[in-house]
Amino acid sequence: MKTFQTITLLFTIAAGISALPSENGPSVDIITDGDFNYTGQATTAFLARGLEARCGENYPPHSDCVIGQCQCSKGYGCYSCNGGRVQCQPGPNSGQCWQ
Repeated sequence: MKTFQTITLLFTIAAGISALPSENGPSVDIITDGDFNYTGQATTAFLARGLEARCGENYPPHSDCVIGQCQCSKGYGCYSCNGGRVQCQPGPNSGQCWQ
């Protein structure tokens, strides 16, 4: 019985080490805009504040949010600016940094 438990433990540890990150998880990027460093999600065609700013869900400005979940109301994205809290804010290309 002890041998079986040891082998099971070794397989469990090996499975944990070989686990890969989920492809469904959002990418988190550091976006530099002038003096501001935003942590959030950028797109390849990063123009008008990125994909998050065009989501149109219903979390109001200054609400806590989860990057990549498209939770913020139209015109806002889920960002942290210069190490501040992650919240619905204008984000890159806005000239604003909410902390």
